[in-house]
Amino acid sequence: MRKFLTSFLLAFLAVFFIAAPVYANTNVTPAVVTRVIDGDTLELAGGERVRLIGVDAPEIGEPGAAQATAFVRQKTEGRTVWLEADGNDRDRFGRLRRYVWLQLPSNTQDEQQIRRYQLNALLLINGHAEVLAIGSPRNEALFRQIASAANAGHINIADNEPGILPFIGNVNSQIFHLSTCRSLPAPQNQVSFPSRQAALDAGHRPCRICSP
Repeated sequence: MRKFLTSFLLAFLAVFFIAAPVYANTNVTPAVVTRVIDGDTLELAGGERVRLIGVDAPEIGEPGAAQATAFVRQKTEGRTVWLEADGNDRDRFGRLRRYVWLQLPSNTQDEQQIRRYQLNALLLINGHAEVLAIGSPRNEALFRQIASAANAGHINIADNEPGILPFIGNVNSQIFHLSTCRSLPAPQNQVSFPSRQAALDAGHRPCRICSP
C-alpha cells in the first residue's frame, strides 16, 4: 500500500510540474498590459504603472510621441509581457522600473534576445526613443550602441528580426510606412529604410495610417 501511494504521489507531482507554467528566468515575471500611457509608460492589470528602463520616448504633444505610443500599443496592449527589474525598483513617481520583454527570454543578458524581444531595445532600434541612463542601467552600453546605429541608419534589413519592422518609402509621395501597412506603394515605387530616422533623414514623412 505504501509503495502504491508513493508511486501515485510521484506521478501526481510529475503531472503537476509539467502542467504548471515554467519560467526560464526567475528574475522575470509575467504581467498583462491593459493600457499604454505613452511610448515609455505602461499600465498593468491591477493598476500598477511601469516605466521602461534606459529609454525616453517623446512626451505627449512632442514630435514623434504619437508614433512611439502607437508602436508600443501595437506590441503590448492587451497582451502578456515579461518584466525584469534592474536597480531601483521604482522611480520618483512610484512607477515600477522594468525592462519589458515581448517574449519570455531564456537569457536576459543575451544581446540577440535583447534586440529581438525587449521592448526597451526595440524602441531604440526603430527610432522611437533616446537613451536615458538613470542609475547606470545594466544595458546602458548596448542601448547607446543600438541608438547610435539606428540614428546612423546602420540597422541591416537583411538581418531583420521578429519585432523589428523595416520601413518602406514611396519615391513619389515621399511618405514612409511600416512593412505591414495596407497602403504600401507599388513595388516599383518602393524604397526601403533600415530605421525610422533614416527615412526622416531622407525627407520622407510618416504615413498617417500605420504611424511608423
